[in-house]
Amino acid sequence: MAVDNIDLSGEIKAWKDAAYGKDVRAANVAAFEKIQGTVNDTVQNVNQASKDASSASQNAQKAVDDIQSAIETATSKASEASGSAAAAETSKEAAASSAEAADTSKAQAAASAAEAKKIAQGLGDFDGTAAKVKTTDTYGLVVSALGESTAQALIDTIANKVMNELINKNKIVNNLLATDASTVLAGTQGAALDKRLVAAENAVTQLNSDIGTFYWSGVGNIEILSDKINNWVRNETNFITLPAGRYILGYKAHVQADSSVYIDTAIDTHDSDLSLYEKTINMPVTCRDNVVYRTVNNVMMYDFTKKTSLYFYAFVSTSLNVQFEIWATRIK
Repeated sequence: MAVDNIDLSGEIKAWKDAAYGKDVRAANVAAFEKIQGTVNDTVQNVNQASKDASSASQNAQKAVDDIQSAIETATSKASEASGSAAAAETSKEAAASSAEAADTSKAQAAASAAEAKKIAQGLGDFDGTAAKVKTTDTYGLVVSALGESTAQALIDTIANKVMNELINKNKIVNNLLATDASTVLAGTQGAALDKRLVAAENAVTQLNSDIGTFYWSGVGNIEILSDKINNWVRNETNFITLPAGRYILGYKAHVQADSSVYIDTAIDTHDSDLSLYEKTINMPVTCRDNVVYRTVNNVMMYDFTKKTSLYFYAFVSTSLNVQFEIWATRIK
């Protein structure tokens, strides 16, 4: 409450007009009392103002505290809001990525569906055979290039081209005498060729085991009677049979006969068709103790192309008995 200015004009006038000491004292007392009252009111007003100021200070501090709390709360909320905004941005980006992936998947699904539809349309009457499988003739083997055909038609055409052009190009030979390196043998000749190879291998094995084989007729005798003289006579008992191959051949013949007796010897086949000049040799003469011995050794080499039997032959001018033996050693 406001305090008015102290008006002491009345008390001052009374003090001035006082004629007596009591009147002066009364005027002083009245002035002092008025001053005391005003001072008391002022003190009360000051005290009340102090209280009001203290209360206002407390209220102001509380307001400051409330403001600080509000600031802290606002800061926290702002931080949370910022985090939420970042999270929202991340979620937004993830959502955009997911949306893009979804669009891609959708496009792929649509493409797959279209392809499946195309396949279904193309194979709608598929019965499990190549004739029902549609395909593009890239090289124009059946229809024009890039035209539509079937797998079976392409298979048949390619098979025919392979067979016909391969046969024409390589000139397949159906015998075992093909020696041109650019040609091939027919598959049907495989077994026959294999048999020949096996036979050749066996022949080589047999040849290797036969080389050095010695053949001998044993000691034989050929008796030439008067009705056989001056003719070639063959011994049918002691002979040798040789497989095809190369041989060193030989024979030895012995007889006691006068030097005037003509004696010729030979080895030959049964039909006398051995084309070998050295197969025949005349038996020379030797003498000892007034006894005439006639002996001959003949050695030669010959290639036989087939299995052959060799016999001993003698040509004499008188009746006599000739002893002989035939031998052979294989060298190839």
